[in-house]
Amino acid sequence: MEFDEFVVAYHREPGRYPRYQAEVEARLADVRRIAAQWGELLYEALALGRAPLPQEWNAYSNQYWQWTQDKLGGVSEWATQWVTARLDGLSESDAEPEEVTALLESLAQLGSEVNFHRMNAKALPFWASLLSGQASLVGRETVEWCCVNLANEALLLAQARDDLIDEDLFFDPDARALRGVNTGALTEIDAYIALLDLTRRDRRLLVLPGPPQFERWARSANADFLVIDTEHRRIRGVQVKSVVERQQAARYDRARITLIDGARDLQNSRAVRTDARRSDRHVVSWPGMISAHYLRELRQGPLTDRWIERRQLMQLKFAARHFTGTVTSQNRSAYAVVRDRVAHDLAARTGEPG
Repeated sequence: MEFDEFVVAYHREPGRYPRYQAEVEARLADVRRIAAQWGELLYEALALGRAPLPQEWNAYSNQYWQWTQDKLGGVSEWATQWVTARLDGLSESDAEPEEVTALLESLAQLGSEVNFHRMNAKALPFWASLLSGQASLVGRETVEWCCVNLANEALLLAQARDDLIDEDLFFDPDARALRGVNTGALTEIDAYIALLDLTRRDRRLLVLPGPPQFERWARSANADFLVIDTEHRRIRGVQVKSVVERQQAARYDRARITLIDGARDLQNSRAVRTDARRSDRHVVSWPGMISAHYLRELRQGPLTDRWIERRQLMQLKFAARHFTGTVTSQNRSAYAVVRDRVAHDLAARTGEPG
């Protein structure tokens, strides 16, 4: 679908966010405001062909990168301290189940708000290519740099999952919201790495995370990612689910959105023990394998030496081996499934998927 037709389903201005505790809301103000700025930038690029001047873009992107490296203006550091204090308070008292549930839901809320920035910080070269119209800004090195950094984020989320499992919290019924956010974030990172195989093969195909105007408030046109053909000015939204159920699929705008199923398409499922007191295993959604196998399979050499030290990359590979265990990589087949489906839908003249 062409840019001007696609963007009709979206709005430039941000919608309403859900209300959280006052303390959490105050800390999220900049996280939300800056995310909405990216939505405004994308809307204007698609609807009006408008882009910042090069010097404006350089200043804004550099400022954004520094903000993300400062842990989103200190939000990540504050969240860690806030959660630690709450956990210590609960452990020192006879906490009611409702208090534990409230804390887990607060953790889920915080996680859901920062997911966009977690991925978007790695996508700055793709934004630069889109806004400048210069496909030459994106090459193999850029794709691998992005994938390594995304995979590193996935390892951190997978470690958080392991920590919650060790505390017998991850599979607790009261932790459903937190489990959903962790699983969803990992599935999205795996999907992003798979989608970037499109850019690896053709630098004119860019993949951007969906800002809130194109995701949170877009209803049936909800897109976690946007795949953009800069040469032919065509675009396709991609929605990623840990598991796609039939009734969910029916809710999406099939002319604009391609669905990716984490369990089927990315093969992100695994038999694990969900109850420490029992030895039986259940097949559950288990994302992060695409990311971990990507790191294990990435070859060190002149390409990676330009932006990551060999020792650091070896440490990432070692950590990835812990999460993959003896599970065989399915990355090549997952990349092919995602690549072929999205490329087909992107090229469809009517916008209707096959």
